[in-house]
Amino acid sequence: MWAVGQGGTVLGGNGTSWSAFVKQTTEDLLGVWQAGSNIWAVGTKGTILSWNGTTWAAQTSNSVADLHSVWGIGSNAWAAGSGGTILKWDGGAWVSQTCGMLQFCTDQFLSGVWGTNSNNIWAVGNGGTILKWNGTAWSAQSSGGTQSLTKVWGSDASNVWAVGGNSPGTILKWNGSDWSAQSSSSIQGFRDVWGSDAKNVWAVGVFGTIFKWSGSAWSAQSSNSTQEFRGVWGSDANNVWAMGVGGTILRWNGSTWSPESSGTTQNLGGVWGSDANNVWAVGLGGTILKRDGSTWSSQSSGTTQVLYGLWGSDATNVWAVGDGGTILKWNGGAWSPQISGTAQFLYGVWGGDATNVWAVGNGGTILKWNGSTWSPESSGTTQLLYGVWGSDATNVWAVGDGAILHYLPQQ
Repeated sequence: MWAVGQGGTVLGGNGTSWSAFVKQTTEDLLGVWQAGSNIWAVGTKGTILSWNGTTWAAQTSNSVADLHSVWGIGSNAWAAGSGGTILKWDGGAWVSQTCGMLQFCTDQFLSGVWGTNSNNIWAVGNGGTILKWNGTAWSAQSSGGTQSLTKVWGSDASNVWAVGGNSPGTILKWNGSDWSAQSSSSIQGFRDVWGSDAKNVWAVGVFGTIFKWSGSAWSAQSSNSTQEFRGVWGSDANNVWAMGVGGTILRWNGSTWSPESSGTTQNLGGVWGSDANNVWAVGLGGTILKRDGSTWSSQSSGTTQVLYGLWGSDATNVWAVGDGGTILKWNGGAWSPQISGTAQFLYGVWGGDATNVWAVGNGGTILKWNGSTWSPESSGTTQLLYGVWGSDATNVWAVGDGAILHYLPQQ
């Protein structure tokens, strides 16, 4: 295994110890990747190093852009960096490629990702950015606007919604071939979107905003609240929860929204459940709430760190992540801390099953749970990673500040 860093530092590990290699550059190295005997390291001012099996040597990149990540397959490799720079190694030389393919094709912040399968994935972010993965490459899609997008969700590959904006709120819909703006009449921005199917979709946001898609139109729903909603999730079309600032929780019962007592004034964001009788919410100050059928009760988290992300495989395997590398696991009876091995803030968590779970966060941090321990995985970037999602345990995507990473396990 390899680690790279400041001033051209390259370390090699054999599983028990690390050793330093002779520096071939004084530039900072920001990413490293290996496929068999082909290993590359990339860094500031267009720096690219290649390992020939014995030593590291500099390669000509013909670029002065800072390169943050490198990835490849066989004898083909790609390096990506600032200003949308993408370079490709074709076996003989590095050549510049236009933006719109592979992992890094925008310098915009990406805050939401969702997909139907490994060939249909969307990521959304600032400036109206929408990117799509088709199973082979990432490409930019026209959103028709510049409003920032915060979350994306869909029921199938022809019914996908992206929401965001500040004032007015933005709702876009993908019909299988194009994105188009949908009229919501909302003057407030949206923060999250979720649905039970293509005819029951909710978008929530600032100043108590809740809108519902009926299959043909968006209509405002009365929340009787002025708080900002930051999360929405449901078990079905008659059991949906919206939560946000000040400990606010509302439940949709199929006809109306009504408040539920949270017992806290802490801001809430992350929400997930295994069914209508087992729903969790997390937020500031290590707050964890659980809904058991009809009431919310506080659960002891053992931490005061802010918790951002929440995901579970079932009612006895749930993870919460947050500030300072915090990872907590629910075993069906109690929350307990897990050793993450990092102090980086963790913002997102998702898994394919109880033995394949990923957490992502600051500094390009990616951690994987194998059923017994968390271990770091090389992301090839130092950018903040905000969200993680997959179609299954063999196709996982992480997104963040201008970064899209696609995980495929080695065969």
